[in-house]
Amino acid sequence: VRLCLVGFGSANKAFAEVLLERVEALPFEPEVVAVLTGRSGWLVAKEGASLDLSSALRAEKVQNLPGAQAGGLAREDTIKLILQLRAEGRLDVLIEAIPTD
Repeated sequence: VRLCLVGFGSANKAFAEVLLERVEALPFEPEVVAVLTGRSGWLVAKEGASLDLSSALRAEKVQNLPGAQAGGLAREDTIKLILQLRAEGRLDVLIEAIPTD
């Protein structure tokens, strides 16, 4: 199952930790194909690859990961990128955990 994490603050980091801890008990193989944030950078895995969640959790910001783009994505750009990933068949599940204020 190919996942996209929108936001990578405490909520999605906690989700990523649980995912890593329990991956062997899951009835599917999760693959994180993108992490998109509005402030700390964004990263989309190359086609056919998935992101290393362990490295993402150790990085202070997404933009510190190899291949990541610095800065955040605007709302409109995030939507376009998500739609593009879906159209290319590279995304199954979107997990959004962003600030609501």
